[in-house]
Amino acid sequence: MARTAGRVIEEPPKQAAARQRQAAAANGTATPEQQELDARRAAKRTEADKARDRFLEESGFAAVLERAEVLVADLPRGLEEHRRAQAACAELTTFLELAREAPEDHTLGRFARRADDLLRSIQAEPLLVSNANALRGLIARVRSCNVDDVNGPVRNPNVTEAWRKQFMALLTGLPGQDYAAWCAKQVAALIAEARAARRGAS
Repeated sequence: MARTAGRVIEEPPKQAAARQRQAAAANGTATPEQQELDARRAAKRTEADKARDRFLEESGFAAVLERAEVLVADLPRGLEEHRRAQAACAELTTFLELAREAPEDHTLGRFARRADDLLRSIQAEPLLVSNANALRGLIARVRSCNVDDVNGPVRNPNVTEAWRKQFMALLTGLPGQDYAAWCAKQVAALIAEARAARRGAS
């Protein structure tokens, strides 16, 4: 029981034990039983961690998790590269506006279709941006899986199969280090080809 402002309050056994443990911990005077309990629980956690690590390694998920965590960590760089690539879009936009103003120029129109496809490709945000939170959640779920659970990944192969499919869907790439430069080259090459074709047609 506990005393509060002169009143005696009956406590459930679990609540009383928790309060006593907290008081002992605060005073640095854990009982031998509490110390033994803590040691046993720590040992169980250690064994569970080892079993989980073995499962992740043997199932191949350890390598998948490593790749996923590298991608998530690389997301800011990939987004910055994507942002830099947008500089190439201005010339494509002007080219497409000219094509709309000159529908009689069939050569221009033919290249405009390619320019539109390239513009959409450059402007498209990396899929990992929208997938990032789902991927982080999946990483946490797999990292903390309970291998002793009857419905867990060891005893239920449907769980691991679902995880594999989810990782396959979420592990999309990011723009490489030279993506912005590559986009600029593609735009310059298309515009140069269109100009040469128009001169030859005139």
